[in-house]
Amino acid sequence: MVMHFEHRGGEKLFCDFAGDTVPIWDPKTGEVNFAAQLFVSVMGASSYIFAKAFANQKAESWTAGGTAAFEYMGAVPMCVVPDNPKAVVTQAIQVRPGIQRELPGVGQAL
Repeated sequence: MVMHFEHRGGEKLFCDFAGDTVPIWDPKTGEVNFAAQLFVSVMGASSYIFAKAFANQKAESWTAGGTAAFEYMGAVPMCVVPDNPKAVVTQAIQVRPGIQRELPGVGQAL
């Protein structure tokens, strides 16, 4: 079964941290320093992609990733569609999810 979605240009930006981590290698020793978390965002209609590595999936990384995506794309979409990020969503309820209040700029808008 396939479900077809229709997206209008500039309407939605889908974003989430990718499931697998990316190893960051030390060029001198050849050893892995740490495993980076990959923030990925995609525009729905054009499939225009942005990705950036972060040290963790905390709220600061989430907001920095979204801001960097907006700057890279040169625009802000009508709607941002996150995939239930644990750093931002405290309670996953479809009708009214719980949102972290200490995120920069989020508490004032709600």
